[in-house]
Amino acid sequence: MQKLLFLFVLLANTLLLSAQTSGKVTKVADGDTFTLIDSYGKISKIRLYGIDSPELNQPFGKDAKRFTTGLILNQTVFIEKISKDRNGRIVAKVYYSNRQSLNEELLRKGIAWHFTKYDKSKSYATLEKQARLAKLGLWGFANPIAPWDWRKRKKL
Repeated sequence: MQKLLFLFVLLANTLLLSAQTSGKVTKVADGDTFTLIDSYGKISKIRLYGIDSPELNQPFGKDAKRFTTGLILNQTVFIEKISKDRNGRIVAKVYYSNRQSLNEELLRKGIAWHFTKYDKSKSYATLEKQARLAKLGLWGFANPIAPWDWRKRKKL
């Protein structure tokens, strides 16, 4: 019984460690996706959970990438893994500089939409609403197009 308990505790700790990790950001692909190298040298693509920034080829897309780059490129970040997406990227909540939430900061500054298809957080919804009302970031443009609608248009 003691061996079984030991194995259970070991497994639980392993799962916990695999759900949370940190590493250095080596590349920012766009406003909500980047590459991370952890302390073991493992390279992972990270996609921010619960938000969606403009695509690079849509209005404000390059601005979103520039904003995210300025915050996290070559910095150490802490990630809380939520899942993996269909492209094999780790979907995560990301914390930078004194445990500030990157996901929330992008919403707060009007750099991203709350991706309600995958997240029902009231706090994320509130952050987006406040940015919209203040016309911050992409909300300063007339009729911004959500990235998921932009992607659909590009497929047509």
